[in-house]
Amino acid sequence: VCPSDWMSACAKESILFRKFPVSTIVNGLNVNLFCPGDKKTARARLGLPARKRIVLFGAMDGTIDRNKGYEYLIAALTIPQEKKSGKNLHLVVFGNRGEMPTEIAGIPLTAVGLINNDDKLAEVYSCADVTVVPSLIESFGQAASESLACGTPVACFDTSGLRTVVDHRVNGYRARCYSSEDLANGIARILSSQTNHVKLSKAARKKALSRFSLKNLHEKYREVYKRVR
Repeated sequence: VCPSDWMSACAKESILFRKFPVSTIVNGLNVNLFCPGDKKTARARLGLPARKRIVLFGAMDGTIDRNKGYEYLIAALTIPQEKKSGKNLHLVVFGNRGEMPTEIAGIPLTAVGLINNDDKLAEVYSCADVTVVPSLIESFGQAASESLACGTPVACFDTSGLRTVVDHRVNGYRARCYSSEDLANGIARILSSQTNHVKLSKAARKKALSRFSLKNLHEKYREVYKRVR
């Protein structure tokens, strides 16, 4: 059992597993805990500006783990076309253990550090307008799925397990690998209008309820066990 279509394809091509049945069952989450919250309340509790467009990035030591693609996000935020709206952006980073600058390319930055509480993590996702997951490769993409469950669209690269999580221009944007320019396009598109953002947010939550709910996953595992008995 693999958590993404990409991992399943890898297993089917491998010498070790290609003779065996392979199933894709995504990683689940508590969709009652990871759910849309009130943005104003979440921002007030976290000390974040109420009127800025908040761009969220987070992973364990994501700013120093090259696979998490933080440098691609920074490059995207410094591209001129994105900087047209840069005065209204605010970058929030979680998962960092070291000190962080207070701004990047003129964009204010707030680092909230390690988060070991799922309630607070859901609140962080809810405060954002877009979550950027610029990983080079992911077996699944848990941060992306958690963000969608909280109704926050995701911008990522069109790669690996993230293809299973993020539906291009439906609940987020999958940029060309590994183009900071197209990643900037994705961020800009998600933030382009309130109407578009509401549409993406609703689709994000719908995807989480239909695909990531633990109840649904239990049924899928039962089906697998019945086949192999």
